[in-house]
Amino acid sequence: MASHHRVYYRCDDGLGMDTLFRDLNHDVQLTFRHGSSMTLQQVKTSEDVRYGDMSHSLIIKDKYIIWKNGRNAPAINCYPDNTMLIDQSVDRLSSHLSKP
Repeated sequence: MASHHRVYYRCDDGLGMDTLFRDLNHDVQLTFRHGSSMTLQQVKTSEDVRYGDMSHSLIIKDKYIIWKNGRNAPAINCYPDNTMLIDQSVDRLSSHLSKP
């Protein structure tokens, strides 16, 4: 059975994103408030849980994420917003997702 965790994040820049962390695929699907979406693959690192491609990155830090939307874009902190979704599983992400 596929295991996944969905968390809605509200970011410091006022934007928000719905994230679906898929354990078996080692990726995260992002759906932004304006409707666009993307999938980022997990990147192996011993320091943190990180997802990315050539121009985007998402890093899990304790109970928030750091989002970069573009190579030269500033890092934006995003925090779980439990008013948007029922499943707020961010506490479990840093333990088992970091082992692809």
